[in-house]
Amino acid sequence: HGVELDEDLWKSCTNQDELEVRDHINKNYKLDDWLKLDNIEQRRVISELEGFATLMINGKGAKKGKMSSHGNKLIKIVIKHGRRRGNSEDIFVLEYKDPSTDRIYHSFIPPNLRSVDRLDVDNPEHADHAMAWKFGFDSADSVKSNDKRTIAYGEVTGHHHTFNKSGGSMQVLVNKDTRDSVGFKLESKTVLSHQEHKPIEIPKGYYSVAFEQEYSPLEQEVRRTLD
Repeated sequence: HGVELDEDLWKSCTNQDELEVRDHINKNYKLDDWLKLDNIEQRRVISELEGFATLMINGKGAKKGKMSSHGNKLIKIVIKHGRRRGNSEDIFVLEYKDPSTDRIYHSFIPPNLRSVDRLDVDNPEHADHAMAWKFGFDSADSVKSNDKRTIAYGEVTGHHHTFNKSGGSMQVLVNKDTRDSVGFKLESKTVLSHQEHKPIEIPKGYYSVAFEQEYSPLEQEVRRTLD
């Protein structure tokens, strides 16, 4: 089942740069033009264009919240529906910077999270909850920031994967229940060292941490690989 958009409408709302892999929103397209569309399906198609969230926060009625200590910020946009605009809806956008590109990104966030009944843009902690939701956690309380530079310890040998202190600022996220590292953010290229491995340079950016697992045919169970 497709959605029909006439050629003029498609050209008006999209960037016609053939070099782009994904269709991007036209920077000259206005939020009011989108609100004037009566066809909800046409609205949906346009809202899925790359950069649509950025378009929304630059429109009228966007309220930017306070930035959290981790560099996250919530923005609320009040959308009025209908010809008389009698009905309104709050839409929330998360603003964050990717340290690997230094680019600012915007991502839609549901108004109600498991950890927050209703998002409040004036509460910086809610922005961190939104970022935790984006990476699959129930809340920011599910993980905690760790100032240490070690992301994994060997259960048997005591060896560890640790970032050099000469590297720049970084943040390690730790599961509070298991004490395992689940991810980290590097603000600059940093060397990761291990007692039995060669040091490797890790570019700045966001990373998730995964642990190997193995299967025991005798015990017929899957278990975590121990180092």
